[in-house]
Amino acid sequence: MKYLVPINKIKILSLFFMIIFFSCNQVKENKASSDFVHTKGTLLYDSAWHPLMLHGLNLMNKTEGEHWSGIDKATFDSIKSWGMNCVRLGIFWDGLEPKPGAIDTDYFHHLDSCLVWAKEDGIYVLLDMHQDLYSQKYNGDGAPNWACLDEGRPNTVAGGSWDDAYFTSPAIQTSFDGFWENKKAFDSVGVQDHLVNVWKTVAARYANNPVVVGYDLMNEPFIGSGINQVQQMYFKILLDTLQRSKSYHISNEQALMQLWMSPDGRAKMMKMMDDTILFKRMMDATEPIYAAFEEKYLQPFYEKVFAAIHQVDTNHLLFLEPSVSANIGVKSYLKNTFGKYMVYAPHTYDIVTDTKDQAAFSIPRLKLILGRHQQKREQLNVPMVMGEWGAFYDADSTIIPEAKFILHTMDSIQCGNMYWAYQKDLRNRSYFRVLYKQ
Repeated sequence: MKYLVPINKIKILSLFFMIIFFSCNQVKENKASSDFVHTKGTLLYDSAWHPLMLHGLNLMNKTEGEHWSGIDKATFDSIKSWGMNCVRLGIFWDGLEPKPGAIDTDYFHHLDSCLVWAKEDGIYVLLDMHQDLYSQKYNGDGAPNWACLDEGRPNTVAGGSWDDAYFTSPAIQTSFDGFWENKKAFDSVGVQDHLVNVWKTVAARYANNPVVVGYDLMNEPFIGSGINQVQQMYFKILLDTLQRSKSYHISNEQALMQLWMSPDGRAKMMKMMDDTILFKRMMDATEPIYAAFEEKYLQPFYEKVFAAIHQVDTNHLLFLEPSVSANIGVKSYLKNTFGKYMVYAPHTYDIVTDTKDQAAFSIPRLKLILGRHQQKREQLNVPMVMGEWGAFYDADSTIIPEAKFILHTMDSIQCGNMYWAYQKDLRNRSYFRVLYKQ
């Protein structure tokens, strides 16, 4: 018993020093994490816990082998002078992993330079793993050729808009199917697993860089061959509407497709969808198809990438996009299994975008799209940043009412936004004064 007191004193002193040690480490950890952007409820906060509204634009060069061409210090200086505080910077799988499992370190050197320039101008950078039409192989951008598991099917292209290929190309649809099903590339590793590992590599490099606001894991995720069911549903409703109205002599879906693929025919059909009841009916009819895709494929993919990133980086946010169908008003079924790390990052485009009839935008359609984005944000209870909107390009002043409406709506619901897209002469466009923030 005579050793009882000293032993207890030793235990107490040991416990005391352990508390001090862990407290110091916790302070150090909290200090490190406080350098980064945070979420709380539906708002973003900067490192000092001041509310943060991201306002910026998309910055990227989609041309294979030229992803960094035209992006320099002057680019970031211009963006800063336009009153913007963020860019959604495109990075591309084919540039990062040109051969299976081989990361191109030179690619990171260019990206490093962009982050230095952004820091000098006080601009946040959202890293966006961009893709359109899956790959450059199909006249798009994104995946390297070796990741295109198209089974030799043709890349059939038709129609008046670049994105019609999603509907017409068996090669694109099959490649997406292979990605979502994680089919093995020729190195016997799942093609999806390759992209997960690329993201882990990116996150490991920038884990402690507070200029990076977060990671946009995939631009506009596409459903793959499920688009054929979607198209059948659209055409069934449109054919029924046309036959009832007796406006056109359209007897079958093939004739309807021919009408849709002609510029004048498409313009007339889009005009029909000024009827928001019809437009909503079409969006709602495809909801179960897209819900099944998001629940079976997209959500698990995001969770897999999240787990890989968190092995090396617990500082940055995930900017998660719903299926590309949400761009035009289909409800999303994503879930928040990511806690404080999730930002909802949809896009907003009226159906006339990328057509010669862009000035025929519909405010009622835009209200529906933006309203559904807001409802999803509230359901998830996370911040929302509109990853893309606009795409006005050479539009004249007739587009200004659309720009004003979208920006006013996003501001009113505290939704950050990234205009699509940067152009060196953007300040010369008639709509620039709407984008400019003093």
